[in-house]
Amino acid sequence: MSNNRGRRSYFAGIVILLITAFIWGFAFVAQRQGAELIDSISFSSLRFVIASFVLGLTVLIGDVIRKKTGF
Repeated sequence: MSNNRGRRSYFAGIVILLITAFIWGFAFVAQRQGAELIDSISFSSLRFVIASFVLGLTVLIGDVIRKKTGF
């Protein structure tokens, strides 16, 4: 990986993996506390809504970045 693009992709992959691990670990704590407050169907529905919002936002930001960089 001698070129700059390859190095940037490598570090971007590491950052994305770290963010994923953080979210995954945080989800265990949230599920434990959420199970004490509301029933499982409501918790799963709320989780689905939040995940849909975050995924949609991620796709929109990715499209904007792709259009700006021409990637």
